[in-house]
Order: sequence, then structure tokens, then C-alpha cells
Amino acid sequence: MRSFITVLPFLAFAVDARRCGNEFVPASVQMAARYFDRQDKIADARTIQESAERTLVIDTYFHIIASDQTEKGGYLPQDKVTAQFDALNRDFKDTGISFALKDTTYTVNKDWATFSVDNDSKDLEYTMKKALRKGSYAALNVYYRPLGDGLLGICVFPEAVTPGDRTFILDGCQVLTGSVPDGGTANYQQGKTATHEIGHWLGLFHTFQGGCAGGDSVDDTPAQRSPTNGCPATNPDTCTGTQYPGVDPIHNFMDYSYDECMYEFTPGQTKRVFDFWDQYRAQYAGEPGPEPQPTTTRTTTTAVVTTRTTTTTTTTTPVITTTPKPTTTTTTKTTTTRTTTTKSPTPTPSIPDWWCDIFGINLT
Repeated sequence: MRSFITVLPFLAFAVDARRCGNEFVPASVQMAARYFDRQDKIADARTIQESAERTLVIDTYFHIIASDQTEKGGYLPQDKVTAQFDALNRDFKDTGISFALKDTTYTVNKDWATFSVDNDSKDLEYTMKKALRKGSYAALNVYYRPLGDGLLGICVFPEAVTPGDRTFILDGCQVLTGSVPDGGTANYQQGKTATHEIGHWLGLFHTFQGGCAGGDSVDDTPAQRSPTNGCPATNPDTCTGTQYPGVDPIHNFMDYSYDECMYEFTPGQTKRVFDFWDQYRAQYAGEPGPEPQPTTTRTTTTAVVTTRTTTTTTTTTPVITTTPKPTTTTTTKTTTTRTTTTKSPTPTPSIPDWWCDIFGINLT
């Protein structure tokens, strides 16, 4: 259920285009989007307007994961963390959505900072998130890492979960450390990578999803054949014909334009966010989240975790504590990382009413 963007490595590199690996959107997410689209089409203008006037405050946790205690290693200074948080609230202001930064954690662990985002790293990702994740399924967890592999960010779409299960643990967004404001990644250092990724976390697709004939299932984002490269002086029109009104939405946060070019969500996207929120996350709002499960972990590095507690609008400067450096020897010992978890029986899933509506199923 993940989406990810790729770019050249962290710190001071020019990037020709914002690339994303979200070629595949899970069938369940597409089905939900099509259902919401159909419901939106039959809703009157007043209902759409009422949705646009809603407000939502999302509890948010930032996790800074670094390979060492330098900014080059991913250890973000507090002023850049604050700038990123402010950028998020600024970007989402017109949607009625705001973010309350409940906590910021710092972790020094080279393995966690640099593992590749691929199928071979799932156990390491799970171990990291299980150790750091906070809050319920309605809480946003953003993991800032150097990433590697040319990635800008990767996130998940909302779906049905059982609190504490693997899908719940893996929820959240991973974002390139260098994409924060003044982070050093040319063309992508205004904090808008996080905005784009959190759009996925809230249920939004790319504006070019499926090309001209596909679409993102949002009526007021014009059809777009392919992602935007750079920041064109004028909007191209890659889907021509009367059936495709409008020009490419190059200023939309869910396109691939440079950060300087992105500045809007549409009312239809706002409605879609609340559709997904009400279906998947709203029921968990205000809950503390499950208790951490026991995990057995062996790593080759020393993890240093410090916490900075913040409020919604203010941030205090904490005292950072770190563990002493381990004594070095001339013997090199290679250990492996192994995660042991207890898997509960998978409950029988219930069929949402809107699936029955789509397929004409009558369960009575």
C-alpha cells in the first residue's frame, strides 16, 4: 500500500525530475476511490461545500533517524524540524487540515538510517517502526532518513487494519532528510516532499494516475498523461479532446513538479481526503494506540534515542542525551538483525457496505 518518490542522493545534488515508484495502487484502494467518486457525483453542491468547510487536527510524530550525529548523516537540527512542520501546516491550510506535532524523536542507528526501501528490507523497516511508532491509526508518523537508492519519499495508503498488526506498524511515511526546508536537495528543499507523501497517507493518488484514460478519481483535477518535469512557464495539455477539459495541474501537490511550482490541493481532493479519513482512520482518533509488543533485535550499531516534546505551535529546545561510544577493538564481528514477533490469528474480515454497493451484493 505504499508510494515512493525517487531522486538523486541526499545533499546538494541537482535533480532533473521528481520520480515515483507508485506505479501500482492496490485494488482495494482503487475500489474505495471509485466508490467515493461515484458518491461525490450524486452528492449535491451543498454537501461538497460542507465537506470543504470541515476541519481536522492530526496528531503527528516526527522521527529523525541518522547514521551519526551530523546533519550530513541525517541528524536534523531543531530549526529545520520546525521549518518542516510549519511548511506542512502552510501547505494544508486551505484543506482545513492541520497537524499537531506531539513529539520528535532522534535515533542514531546506521542500519535504520540507510536500509534500502525494497522487499528485502521489510524486516528491518518493521523493526524500526515497531520501536519508534507512536499513537493510533489516526496518528501520522513521519520517519526522516537519508534513505539512499535515490528516494525522495515513500508512504502508505489508508486501509482496514487491526491495531497492532503488521499493517498498522508499517503505516506512516518515510521522507528524505534532505527534502526539508533548506535541506540541500536542489529543487526539492521546501518541505513539499512530505506534503506530497502525506497526501498519499490521506488517500490521494497522483494527478497523472492511469494517464488520460485512468485518472485519480477526483473530478476537479484535469486528466494528465504523464508527470510534470521541472516547473513549466505555462501549463501543458497532455490530454486533449473535449472529453478531457483543462490543462495539466502542474501546481498540484500530487504532481511531480519542483517544490517551487507546487502550491495547491483542489476542493475535490479535500473531499476525497475526508472520505478516506472517515472510512479508515476517524474511528481511531483520540486513542493512545496499542501497547508495544516484545521484539528481539540484534544490531551491529548502537541506537541512541532521544525525545523532544513539542506542542502544536511551539517547540522547546531540549537537552539531548546520548549513550557513550562503545569501546573499539581490533576484532571485527558481523552480526545479523533478526526480529521475532508473535503472530495472532488473522480475524475474518468484514465486508464494508460500500463494497456491496459496488458489486450489487445483498447480505440480508
